[in-house]
Amino acid sequence: MQEPYPATVFIIDDDPLTLGLITKALKGLCQLKVSTQPLQALKLMEQSPPDLVLSDVNMPEFNGYELLTAMKNSDHIAHIPIIFLTGLSNHSDEQKGLELGAVDYVSKPINPAILRARVRSQLLLQLSLRQESQLRQQTDQLLEVILPLSIAQELKTSGSVAAKSHEAVAVIFCDVVGFTEYSQKHPATKVVERLDALFKEYEKIASYYQVEKIKTIGDAFMATAGLNIKPRFDDPLLAASLAALEMCTVTPKITPDWSARAGVYIGPLVSGIVGDLRYQFDVWGNTVNVAARLCGVSAPHTIAVTQQHALALQNAIKTNSDLPTLSTKSLGPTPLKGLQDIEIIEISKL
Repeated sequence: MQEPYPATVFIIDDDPLTLGLITKALKGLCQLKVSTQPLQALKLMEQSPPDLVLSDVNMPEFNGYELLTAMKNSDHIAHIPIIFLTGLSNHSDEQKGLELGAVDYVSKPINPAILRARVRSQLLLQLSLRQESQLRQQTDQLLEVILPLSIAQELKTSGSVAAKSHEAVAVIFCDVVGFTEYSQKHPATKVVERLDALFKEYEKIASYYQVEKIKTIGDAFMATAGLNIKPRFDDPLLAASLAALEMCTVTPKITPDWSARAGVYIGPLVSGIVGDLRYQFDVWGNTVNVAARLCGVSAPHTIAVTQQHALALQNAIKTNSDLPTLSTKSLGPTPLKGLQDIEIIEISKL
């Protein structure tokens, strides 16, 4: 990195001649601020924190040790490194300053070349730490985009995420009817563009109902309610079902040629992270399988649930007059792959 550095150094010394010498030694290295009054400098640093402080130790009204102690007691400027400038030759004085938190000592009379080298080294260190912090923040933000917030925080704190068992989580599978045929007749770029617009709307709906998007699989949108965050209405099945119905309703508004269907099922499952080079948060269990298979038997614009869950939904809606009235249609005992025939109810909005 070439000079000048994008940093500010605050120089504090009650001797104007020394200030002039230091300023001349550091000219062109970075932005400089100077003061002969430590207390005034402390206030200025609170208002606009510098990247590094150079301070004389032996000042009459407020010495360098007192200045450093005051800085450490301020949350706003406690992190700023300080280099002491001193004519004291006693090793105990140097030890005191280092124990208080000074990062370096430069002896007087000042050698301009040595001072410039010491300051340059400290600025490079601070700039490197700042870049590392920015990269860490970017990594943390990326983790929070690809993983649920609680999972990302656990991963950052412990470095790993243990698989967890959950007793009652509602799973949504929502997909586009006739997507394969549509994609074969249209350019891939147009298909992806429309899917992107659709899934963005699904994400808005999921956010409203406090439903968590897990992943997309081709044209299918998978989400859960009651996994890592509290769902709307404190009812995973109700939140998931209303979200799924909303997704089905909005689909033709985004792309008139498309319609959607969904399956919703609530039960136990396991969640966790797989992969190392590329993290993937996912859920597994029979609950996931049943929700996917229910989606496969539902008609366009509807969601499919079991008879038991349909009754639970009707009871939940009766207690809240603000919720939409739902239309139900029994599909009778229906075979689902790998399962016994299940009484399935098809639900739509009136």
